[in-house]
Amino acid sequence: QVIEVVAKETVKIRVKIDNGSPMIVDLAPQLHRFSFIEAADFFIYDAGVVELSFNGRSLGDLGEKGRKRRLSFRAKKDLPTRL
Repeated sequence: QVIEVVAKETVKIRVKIDNGSPMIVDLAPQLHRFSFIEAADFFIYDAGVVELSFNGRSLGDLGEKGRKRRLSFRAKKDLPTRL
């Protein structure tokens, strides 16, 4: 599972990947990729200056400049196969 974040300006986010500890990071204006297996949680301190995509699909407009957003992503589990 891959989340791509394009920061248009420097932006602060809190990110927690799988069972790791949450980290607060300042993302420089560029493309950033985050990979996870089970789950990823993001708190974006300024949603108006980022674009996100999840596994290649854009999430669209996340809000106006200054808006805070919390986003959670979960891996899809394969459905059991019937024999």
